[in-house]
Amino acid sequence: MNEVLEMYRNLREKISLLEEDVKCTNRALKNPKIDYLTKREYKNDLIQDHKELHIAHAQLNQLIAFMCENDMLDDLRRYAEPTGKSK
Repeated sequence: MNEVLEMYRNLREKISLLEEDVKCTNRALKNPKIDYLTKREYKNDLIQDHKELHIAHAQLNQLIAFMCENDMLDDLRRYAEPTGKSK
């Protein structure tokens, strides 16, 4: 069960990082001073990031479906509850 929760945590972290990467790349693309090749490279990076995001979301959905089928959602809720630590 710990492996499933660890997979869930890793997927959530991956999605978060990819979403942040997309935001940063979009911000960089708005810079009017970037050259053509850099702009093209950033656009290719965006395409790849969106593909990876799609795959990660699909994997997360499959994992959640597996957890539902195996009555593991309570474990996930306990795992995701705040522990009282300040951020």
